[in-house]
Amino acid sequence: MHTTLKTKLKPGEIIPLNMDFMFTNIFNKEENIDILEKFLSDYFEIPLNEIKGNVKLLKRKLPVNNKKEASNEVDLILKYNNQYINIELSNERRSTGVITRNFLYACKIHSKQLKRGVTNYLDINNTIQINLNNFTNTYDEIKTEYGIISKKRLTDIIDVKMEIHMISLVTGKQKWYNEEERSNLARWC
Repeated sequence: MHTTLKTKLKPGEIIPLNMDFMFTNIFNKEENIDILEKFLSDYFEIPLNEIKGNVKLLKRKLPVNNKKEASNEVDLILKYNNQYINIELSNERRSTGVITRNFLYACKIHSKQLKRGVTNYLDINNTIQINLNNFTNTYDEIKTEYGIISKKRLTDIIDVKMEIHMISLVTGKQKWYNEEERSNLARWC
């Protein structure tokens, strides 16, 4: 672990997974793939036995196209069932810049499927970005899904295959605590 704790943990005290370094240290390790598989099973409401053994962790560092471009490292990227899934944890709503940055990460992940010389763009796989937002907000729902094309086709022949999911960890915790919602997703929040 690269981060040093400044205070000593009390017996039985844990570091929450909503801290960036804990999130990446737990979910980005092959030996913990079973935790990630359970999360995905609960999140997408897919039986665990369909996910087990079918999740592949990918390198977190996105390719840099030129020397002026900033290096980009995502929190978590994986491949499941020929889909790319990028999970980003955001603890502070400093600006809309965080959401814009995450959107650009998703676009970069989605576009890296295009290889030089390929002319059949229909073979591009789906890309899903899950933004785990752990800051105060006004969302009534735990999960809101967006598509570049609002889950409808841009035209009759174009299917962009890209989704952005916004998860309010704060709303999920509140709904779980107040027993308004006891879904698996609320439990994860």
